[in-house]
Amino acid sequence: MTGFVDRQRAAQLMDRAGIEALVLCAPEAFHYATGASIGPAGLFRRAGAGFVVIPAGRDLPIGVVVADFNAGQLQRVLPDAVIRSHPIWIEAATLDASASGQGLPQRIEAGLAGRAPGFSRPATFELARAVDELKQILTGFGLGRARVGVDLDFVPAADFSVMQALLPACTMVDGSAVLDRLRAIKSPREIDLLQQGIILSEAGLERLQVDAMAGMRQADLMALYRQGVATAAAGLSHPVQTAEYVTLGARAKDADAKAMPGDPLKCDMVCTVGGYASDMSRNFTFGPPSAEQAELHAIAERAFDDGLASLVAGTTLAHVHRVATDSLAARAAHLPPRPFRPWRRPVGVFRTMAVHRRRQRCRDRNRHGAGLRDPALHRRPRQLQSRGPVPDHAGRAQADEPTAEAAGEDWIGRRVTAGAALYGALALPGISPSRGGDWQLRRLAHLTV
Repeated sequence: MTGFVDRQRAAQLMDRAGIEALVLCAPEAFHYATGASIGPAGLFRRAGAGFVVIPAGRDLPIGVVVADFNAGQLQRVLPDAVIRSHPIWIEAATLDASASGQGLPQRIEAGLAGRAPGFSRPATFELARAVDELKQILTGFGLGRARVGVDLDFVPAADFSVMQALLPACTMVDGSAVLDRLRAIKSPREIDLLQQGIILSEAGLERLQVDAMAGMRQADLMALYRQGVATAAAGLSHPVQTAEYVTLGARAKDADAKAMPGDPLKCDMVCTVGGYASDMSRNFTFGPPSAEQAELHAIAERAFDDGLASLVAGTTLAHVHRVATDSLAARAAHLPPRPFRPWRRPVGVFRTMAVHRRRQRCRDRNRHGAGLRDPALHRRPRQLQSRGPVPDHAGRAQADEPTAEAAGEDWIGRRVTAGAALYGALALPGISPSRGGDWQLRRLAHLTV
């Protein structure tokens, strides 16, 4: 196995697809195949920053085309790979420590010696140079005239036409489906990274629910989450990044608006560890939820219930999503029509859903909201103590997440008037080949004052 790729399974998938190699271009695919970053050239998100060749023949190593700035790092990480480099805009030179008596210009000149005549660096990188190195690898592997699969769900059309012109002997077809199927089954290392993301995100949300209080701005609440994640991640060897999608109030408030008693708080958090993103969410209200808020949340929970009942091996996520959204719409349709009140915020039902699954049984920790402090009470919030077991692993596949959110009139023309953004948050289900997942739904947490 190289990087996170199961070479045996990759060979089987390529054989079924009738291709002799995968040629990967996307920065995420590069990391998946090598375990290393594609480097700064990948920031431009164009073909040519780097390539990875995964031959169907397992007797062949993988081949890597990478920027010369990152070639040394890749060689250390992948000592058995065939690595070729192409120049990018970043200049580097090795200074000989034994020549410290010489002037700096002379030492730099000596460090740059050995380059081909007429060598020059591009403004960023040149696709033609990168493809030329790719051609050398394919020829060396005996794949110069092969049928190869390319991740065309990433490669821009303009770049693909250049690649075809520069590799006329190769037949290049879309290999995106093969890559998707290959990545669909996670290795234990990948699952561990996803699990770490969930644990860190839990720590961030716990910090938020303990220290949040009425009067804070949305940015203050997100800062609490980030602080909790950073504290929990101290000493972790993998890079950690977060993305926060927070809605304060029944409809999104201005960034400087302050939380008020009765406000709902929807927290949809993504924590990425070592390039693997774990997505989770929580609902809170500043004070006990209103009857309408609780009712909308119950609708979203039931939609998750129905969706999870259909989540079994062999079922597509598209079908699960359709079951959940149909459930969401059906229950919203039975809400009684309400008179239009211009001073109130109408809500509709947004149809999205998130499903996390994995092969082994998975348990989840159920942390509910802690009390937020009313400015008039001047007391610390308390944390509710309803908890469940800690998760064994993080989720393995996901779509979008079901939300009942303040926004407008729903599609059947019935009006819902609860002024709350409500989120049906989902615990991580375990999936086995023979049965459906074990699961829990997260209840609407309220921050008591």
